[in-house]
Amino acid sequence: MKLRNKLSIFIILTILFFGFLAVLFVYIETKSALLHQEENNLIALSSLKARGVNNIFDSGKNLVKIISKEDFILDYLKNDPVLGEEEVTRHLNHFNVSGLYSSIYIMSTSGITLVSTDPSFVGKDYSFRDYFKKSISGEPWVDAAVGITSKKVGYYFSHPILSKENEVIGAIIAKMSPGLVHDFFSSIDGDNTIKMITDSEGVVVFSNDNSRIYKSLYRLSKDSLDFLKDKRRYEGIGIYSLGYDDLNIKLASVEDSRLFNFFDKNTKEEKIITITHIDNLPFFVVTEFCISQFINKSNSVSFYIGLLVLMSAVVAIFLILYFLKRFLKPLDKLKDLALQVGQENFDNKLDIKTGDELEDLSKAFNYMSDKMKKSYKDLEKKIKKLKSFNSVMVGREIKIKELKDQLAKNKK
Repeated sequence: MKLRNKLSIFIILTILFFGFLAVLFVYIETKSALLHQEENNLIALSSLKARGVNNIFDSGKNLVKIISKEDFILDYLKNDPVLGEEEVTRHLNHFNVSGLYSSIYIMSTSGITLVSTDPSFVGKDYSFRDYFKKSISGEPWVDAAVGITSKKVGYYFSHPILSKENEVIGAIIAKMSPGLVHDFFSSIDGDNTIKMITDSEGVVVFSNDNSRIYKSLYRLSKDSLDFLKDKRRYEGIGIYSLGYDDLNIKLASVEDSRLFNFFDKNTKEEKIITITHIDNLPFFVVTEFCISQFINKSNSVSFYIGLLVLMSAVVAIFLILYFLKRFLKPLDKLKDLALQVGQENFDNKLDIKTGDELEDLSKAFNYMSDKMKKSYKDLEKKIKKLKSFNSVMVGREIKIKELKDQLAKNKK
């Protein structure tokens, strides 16, 4: 096998071997980098959603805070009304300029609705609601629940109404329709990430996947179920688990954002979960991403990178073989010259201008050829002289023999 072929096979195998290692390394590193980026994107997305929802909630909190300080509210609760109930209701409606609130109402310290922009709320006892209990204790609050009167989910913003003596004399509540929050939460989709808003017990209040609404992240304890039942937060709705039990999530321990990896036994898939606390409110943003979707993306990216590496390797092989053939071409000339020298043809000379060892070798071959040519000429001269000398010697021997034969005859 020619040296060129041996080198070609060695180079091709070497390039293919290290090319395979390069593709494997690129795949592993690409997968790791993309997964890390995806995790960061999920945390960023979860944080973005949490900030946006919190900003919307801030508008609700500010609204009830402003209303709670209105003089007509204080006068009405002190039984010294300047305005009647109709006028109070009209004033409350004025605060619902954008129509974001399905109801704004005033509650007494006993939990009875006194005045409401939704007449069906008037006279109802909502003293069991957390937002009332928090407000009557002097603390503003935000809550989510399915209304027992309207049977519709809403976000409740409450604020204590304080007298001039700084005593709690009632509570003002605004029930925000979920549209604004949910529209914002459903925006910036464009991917297969499942996004959810949960309450403090882990029950999904809203999700871009409707099948998850009013499901709990994990199996609720008896105490949690009793708590929800007592608060009548989701009255008449069965709460079923989404199967995050193995994560052992404690929402109370999530202060900012946390990321979890887990295997979903129901779908038999690896998933990434992020949980972000919405400020200091009893709500959390949860995102769920299926790693198999990421792997498909990673494989696609790795395939194109691997294809690029493979194409580069093929081009490199052709270039190397081309230049190898070109660089080793003088070896054929050296071989031909050696054969000609072996046939005693010393007139051919090599003219190799490569500027490397092959050029030096060709000069050495030319020098050797010249030396051998001179040596052959000298040898031929010596052979010719030797032949001439031998012929003289043979002639003398013949002459001497003839003389000896003549002498022998004369003696007889």
